[in-house]
Amino acid sequence: MVIESNQPDEETLRLAANIAAYFSSGRYSSSVPVTYCFIKELKKIPGSKPGMVQLSSYKTIYIDPNEEELNAYQLLQ
Repeated sequence: MVIESNQPDEETLRLAANIAAYFSSGRYSSSVPVTYCFIKELKKIPGSKPGMVQLSSYKTIYIDPNEEELNAYQLLQ
């Protein structure tokens, strides 16, 4: 997911993390780790499978996937 902002606010980060956690295999878990970084910190690993990247600098947020919050933003229709 890409957030087009140099300084996303806490609410935007938490919503993006909730979306990522909800659509991951950890949907029914609690405290799902979601890693995020700036696009300039991403590099595709040569010869690797699609979607495989290397992160040179990142942060991790832990979130409980919340379907009701996503419904409030009308993201699950």
